[in-house]
Amino acid sequence: MVYADPLAGHFPRKSMRFGVAAWLERALRSVAEGNPRLRYARMLQAMNDRQLRALGIARHEIAHHAFRDVYYR
Repeated sequence: MVYADPLAGHFPRKSMRFGVAAWLERALRSVAEGNPRLRYARMLQAMNDRQLRALGIARHEIAHHAFRDVYYR
């Protein structure tokens, strides 16, 4: 006699590749979020336009300003 399990397809198994990919994503995200330039860019993004103008930065130039010594030479 054969039995069918109606819930068999509703709980997908996590593969090892999924686990490794998820771990790698968490590791890279924590490294990126610890970057002081990214924290500086987020601080600038939290400012209003008047505060940015006082610093001489336009809103669309925040990334260029925060990462200027790394990517924009």
